[in-house]
Amino acid sequence: MSAEPFVLSRILSGHEQDVRGVSSVQVDHTFLAITSSRDRSIRLWDPITGSEVKRLYGHNHYVGVVMALPDSPLFPFKGFVSGGNDHIINVWDINREDPVYTLIGHSNVISCLSTTIDHHIISGSWDKTVRIWDGNKCVSTLEGHEQAVWGVLGLPNGDIVTASADKTIKIWRDGGCIKTLGRHTEVVKGLALVGNLGFASCSNDGVVLVWTYDGELVQECHGPDTFLYTVAAKSDGTEIASGGEDRTVRVWRGQECVQTIAHPAAVWSVTFLPNGDLLTGGSDGVARIFTREGARKAGEEVISTYEASLSSQSLPPGSVGELNTDKLAGKEALNIPGNKEGEIKMVKDGADVTVYSWNGAKGQWNKIGTVTDAKSGQAKQLLAGKEYDYIWDVDVGDGVMRKLGHNKTDNPYVTAQDFLDKNDMSRNLLEQVAQFIIKNGEPITLGAPSTTGPMDHLTGHSAYTTQTARELAEQEARVRFPPRRNFKYFPTDNAIYFDSGNFSQIQNKMFEFNSQVPSQLALDEEEKKNVSSIFSTLSNTSRYHATEFSAKEFKTLKKALTWPPNFIFPVLDLLRLFLSHPDGANHMVKDKTNDTFAVLQLNLLSETAANQTLSLRSLSNLFKWTDSREKILQPKSTEIVQAISPLISSPNKNVRLTAVSVLYNFSIGDVKVESGTKKEEVTCLLQSIGNEADPEVLLRSLVALANLTYKDSSVANLARDQDVVKTLEGRVSGQQDKSLESASPNDLEWFRTNYPEAGKGKQSSFRRLMSIYKLVLVGLGGVGKSCLTIRFISQRFVEEYDPTLEDSYRKQVNVDGEECILDIFDTAGQEDFSAVRDQYMRTGDGFLCVYSITYSVSFQEVESLHDHILRVKDTEKVPFVLVGNKCDLESDREVPREKGEETAKKIGCKFMESSAKTKVNVTEAFHELVREIKRWKKDYGHTEEEKEVAPGTPKKKSKCSLI
Repeated sequence: MSAEPFVLSRILSGHEQDVRGVSSVQVDHTFLAITSSRDRSIRLWDPITGSEVKRLYGHNHYVGVVMALPDSPLFPFKGFVSGGNDHIINVWDINREDPVYTLIGHSNVISCLSTTIDHHIISGSWDKTVRIWDGNKCVSTLEGHEQAVWGVLGLPNGDIVTASADKTIKIWRDGGCIKTLGRHTEVVKGLALVGNLGFASCSNDGVVLVWTYDGELVQECHGPDTFLYTVAAKSDGTEIASGGEDRTVRVWRGQECVQTIAHPAAVWSVTFLPNGDLLTGGSDGVARIFTREGARKAGEEVISTYEASLSSQSLPPGSVGELNTDKLAGKEALNIPGNKEGEIKMVKDGADVTVYSWNGAKGQWNKIGTVTDAKSGQAKQLLAGKEYDYIWDVDVGDGVMRKLGHNKTDNPYVTAQDFLDKNDMSRNLLEQVAQFIIKNGEPITLGAPSTTGPMDHLTGHSAYTTQTARELAEQEARVRFPPRRNFKYFPTDNAIYFDSGNFSQIQNKMFEFNSQVPSQLALDEEEKKNVSSIFSTLSNTSRYHATEFSAKEFKTLKKALTWPPNFIFPVLDLLRLFLSHPDGANHMVKDKTNDTFAVLQLNLLSETAANQTLSLRSLSNLFKWTDSREKILQPKSTEIVQAISPLISSPNKNVRLTAVSVLYNFSIGDVKVESGTKKEEVTCLLQSIGNEADPEVLLRSLVALANLTYKDSSVANLARDQDVVKTLEGRVSGQQDKSLESASPNDLEWFRTNYPEAGKGKQSSFRRLMSIYKLVLVGLGGVGKSCLTIRFISQRFVEEYDPTLEDSYRKQVNVDGEECILDIFDTAGQEDFSAVRDQYMRTGDGFLCVYSITYSVSFQEVESLHDHILRVKDTEKVPFVLVGNKCDLESDREVPREKGEETAKKIGCKFMESSAKTKVNVTEAFHELVREIKRWKKDYGHTEEEKEVAPGTPKKKSKCSLI
């Protein structure tokens, strides 16, 4: 007797992004459903009511996988395990708010979890390894896969099975691979235990295979040609469920598909619950439970609404097979029963093509959607449940292939930015991704072709732009594609924020000053606790969207903001960070007194550069949130710009840079300002452009001006009225043009095109572009990386907290007769944020590894840091200089110089000892690293294109490599 079909039971709504992992944990005589999401949360649900029971945060990146823990003496609690894109694994007790402990060891995304027969946790990662854990200690590492590991499974006989993007499955015993299975033709994405029979595997080839424990193939389940992401089996092995890109879960009994359960989005994960129900997680951010038990079925109204939403879906032709509308029958074809469960049939329904799926249990055809673009036959493709004209594989050089979807009617820059945000990648890659889209995607033409060339806003002359940009501008004034040229810096929609800081140093300085301010202004013990609570909330960045500040905490911050000017700078630094939190900005928005804004205005007039800088940075952070933009910055824009005007000529570079940064943020256009204010902005920017000597400040001013004039023709007229050409003439044609040389050639050519009077006869000056080298400082905290950097940048030694310090710097230098720009990234304070540190590593040209000769533990980390860099860069050698810092403290030495020399020889790098305090080998260290980079480029050239393609998905014809 055939089983009843699964029907909808509960819809678990609440996640803000894709539900990537699903599981369940037994509690007393019932159980809780578990879901993990790209919104960085893990949620526990009551499967009977569908209500959320608990929400947990413990990862600072996407949470991709969850797994219930077995009952075992190793885990004396009811719990589960989670793995995320932050490379860590958290072990949870369901009765606690924080992880019991964390497993650290993988160097890339955690993609899968399981347990051994003796209940040890098994983890698989994109770093191509599998690890076995005893408590929080890694006791074994399995290496052998050539690409990312996507599945792990502990077998009842003690063996371990792994699945990989290298299209193979491996069986391991006693730490060694005993068999490799290569039957799948694409990436193998999931594994599941199938009772006493063996295990199942699913793949992007659309096939579910069932194997014995020894690796003998015993069953093949062939469905449609789609990517399969997940597979699960009932505990007795009688049924298997698979889910994937085609928005369905298929239930298999033997080789037969007995039911196809349609979903409104791609299915990332599926599991059988203890009561036999199915739990699924989708790319629409929703988890769903399906049941065969009548008592647990959803109400008829809920089911009808759900089925109606499915039947109203728009489906791309490519998702349902080859489409030839001329040969399609009408709806009378639905009178003929289907041959098998899930069979697809397309019929003509008037001018539309409607898709039906055969429901064998009910003996009827169920409508699952209407084909889009049926008349043209132009096939769209599915990605994460969404339809795209183009889907490309993108290699960012970290061994992971990511999919980029784009539609012809979309703005390439918007698509590129969404892609970077989704994958947590540097905004510096925006232009490269956008240009790849423009080059490989054919934009749709809207309206009739233009018969006249485009007019440049700044000069009135014709300017180069794409026909697509012209036509889209005529259709939609706010949507304009940039020219098909590699403009490196503009136009941009990326505001500048100042949201990083050393929380402990700021807090310590506040408490130090608290004992020195007048007694009536000092914070009492309860208020100091409020300050500590603010810092605690700010330090947990992964929960910014879920945490709030109390009214008492904000009141305490406002009290501290009344401190005298010589004591207020750490409070202003706290305010800067406070406003980078959504609820912090919300408190300022709701503050009817405007006291906080008044403090910022007052400190812009301060004689202390630090106070001015931090006030400007606080204003910059207000651009981060919609409410603060609309309710503070917009009505106060004129006052802000007027207050900034005198700071443009400040003798302090940090003040000038942050002042220009605020103007830069205004130039993006998210804050609506009146024409009079725009005129003030142009005046300030032209003042900066005309007088600025620092390359970074000048470049930011130029980009802000270009942004303003590019987006608004009225601003271009204002610029012309203020003799913009005369101001620019000296910067792009005279002796000072080196200040612009960090821009790309097309950036400089844009200025020349838009200001034709400037730089006549000086064409060659635009070709003298300096090399830019990205240097990354690595090492444990406290070894003096920041002190070395500051000594090199500004020739001063800093022992205590300085609120003006950044974690990235730029300096123009001359190394062996070559003028070059050094972009220096100091990873100080980032040791606990591996994703941030790894991003620096991926983009760095060379690495200055610093340890302290007075701290042996920092020296012991050198080799592991070097190895980690090689893994992140996916290479065998990188430009690397080892520096033993604090050589002025000889009496405290713990690391002999000979040890440093020995390690450097082993690694194959240069070595020297330095002292930021006495300025020993500071400049030499940075210059030597530049020499190493130049030697490396000469010896190895640009070989990134030779890297292996990815752990990930199948190759496509077009690939974008971001180096």
